[in-house]
Amino acid sequence: AGTSAVATDVQAKLRESISAFDYMTSAEIADVTSNSATLDVQPAVQAAITAAELEKKPLHLPAGTYRLEDTLTITGNNWLIGDGRNGTKLQCRHVASCIKANAWVGKIIGLSVYTFNVGSHGIQVGDQSRNCGIEDVYLDATAIGSTNTSAGIYLYDPTGWSGGITIA
Repeated sequence: AGTSAVATDVQAKLRESISAFDYMTSAEIADVTSNSATLDVQPAVQAAITAAELEKKPLHLPAGTYRLEDTLTITGNNWLIGDGRNGTKLQCRHVASCIKANAWVGKIIGLSVYTFNVGSHGIQVGDQSRNCGIEDVYLDATAIGSTNTSAGIYLYDPTGWSGGITIA
């Protein structure tokens, strides 16, 4: 730390972001951390996203495998931060898009997205999104077939956009 660095403690540092685990039951946390992905944790993760949006804090998705039976929706200046694409994995089943971002000005960092349905998208970025970014994200669409219209990143209705999207 430099001479002008501000001292902080662990509790203050932890309050800088919200953890998805704060909105899960102990059974859901155990399912995620064991990489079993047998329980649908979408409602808990969506509740955490909503809280992060309201509190204007990034959402941390700790390492593990998250089974999602519905789309995660993000808006505003919201950041989803995983523990690296080998650490945080989203298994998206029965959804059109795993993550749907509208009017979004945030980032998605350090996770993997797996879709299992024909026509499913990993990340759908749409209407009025601007200056957003996707970094260190692995996208895998395992639905195969001649009718497969899946996209890792689907840019929807870019006419309402201002600014751009950074993919690194």
